Amino acid sequence: MDSLPVQTTPGNIVNLTAVVRAEPHVQRRTYYPAIYWFSMLRVPDKANSPGTGPKGNGIPENMKSQGQWFALC
Repeated sequence: MDSLPVQTTPGNIVNLTAVVRAEPHVQRRTYYPAIYWFSMLRVPDKANSPGTGPKGNGIPENMKSQGQWFALC
């Protein structure tokens, strides 16, 4: 099963419809476990806490510590 590409923007709800591939033996994409994607996170340095907003260090002002950032992951 697969789904056709759909363009969207962050925050929009997208309804995808799965379709059977014409050649099911051909893997169109490589699937990676969640830990692979988690390993690509770039954690803000402790020195950047607390956040100072878009005109400062780019981290939201309500982020008071690096630990709070981890809690959102």
